[in-house]
Parts: sequence; structure tokens; C-alpha cells
Amino acid sequence: MEFGEVLKTRRSIRKFTQQQIPDGELTELVDFARYAPAAANIQPLKYAVVSGKNACAKIFPHTKWAKLLAERGTPAPGEEPTAYIIVMSDIHKRMNSEADAAFAIENIVLAAWEKGIGSCILGSINREQIAQIINMPDGYEINYAVALGYPKQQSFAEEAAQSVAYYMDDNGDVHVPKRKLDEIMYFVD
Repeated sequence: MEFGEVLKTRRSIRKFTQQQIPDGELTELVDFARYAPAAANIQPLKYAVVSGKNACAKIFPHTKWAKLLAERGTPAPGEEPTAYIIVMSDIHKRMNSEADAAFAIENIVLAAWEKGIGSCILGSINREQIAQIINMPDGYEINYAVALGYPKQQSFAEEAAQSVAYYMDDNGDVHVPKRKLDEIMYFVD
């Protein structure tokens, strides 16, 4: 897949097959994350890779999914993520750690999609419970969790008419309206 296609076709995936992602693929995703920009090159991030079935099952109840899709947006039994990458920041290096986490996560989700792995960035999570499950090192805080797995659903970007609210159709596919380019961009001479 060419890079432009990766950018335009990557969408949040919320339903996954139960095929396991090889540990080598997950390691490579974190390797790509560490090449993301970091303010003043401080590199405050650390990553916990959760890939075992038992550990994933412990994380899942502490996540919330797709408010606009209500219950249909939450993975049903047998559709849960098969891995998570928990992105954490060193609390002593807070220069711009939220932006650093966002850049790193973008690398993760784009590289995952290029490999055929779906992802969903989760910010509505129980950080305290997840910190205990992953044995988070002292001096760190959780920014986000990235849920990963091979897609069991499709998600499409499309031109927005009036609303940008995403929705699920009768087939379980998600449609994500995007504002038109001429509505969000202009040149200054």
C-alpha cells in the first residue's frame, strides 16, 4: 500500500478477528513510534505491549468505545482487540508529552494499517486500573491505549454533507464523514 493510500484509508477499527498479532510485528510498531518527533528530543515516552489473551481480557473492561455508535461500537465477545500498546509519559519530562504521544501514536496506527492491522486510539480508559494491570513503572502516567487487531469490520472515509458525525450502517461498517478540502484550507499570498 502506498503511503497516501495508508493515510486516506486508515480509520478506527472497533471489531477484530481473534487472530493473534505476532510479537515481532508489535515490536516493530513500537520501534516506529520511537522515531516520532519529540519536543527538544527529550523522548519522555514508554510503551507497554499487551498481547497475551489473559492480559488483554483484563484490559478490555477498563476501556470505553465509540460514544456516537453506542453499544454497537463496543466490540462484542469474540471481537475484542488481540493486543494493546499503552503509551505512557515520564512525569518528570512533561515538556510537551501529549503532543509527543500523539505523534508516536500516529506512527503506530499508520504502520499497523500498512500491515493490515486495525487500530483504535482509546482515551476514555480507566488509567488507574490499567496502570496496575501493566505494572506501570513509578514516575509514569498513561496517555492513551492503542487497541490493535486484524479487522473484522470495515470503516470508510467519505465526503461530509452537513454532519461530521460518524455512523454504523446495517452491515456493521462505519462511515466517517470528512469535511471538504475547500472548506478547511485557503492560501495566503
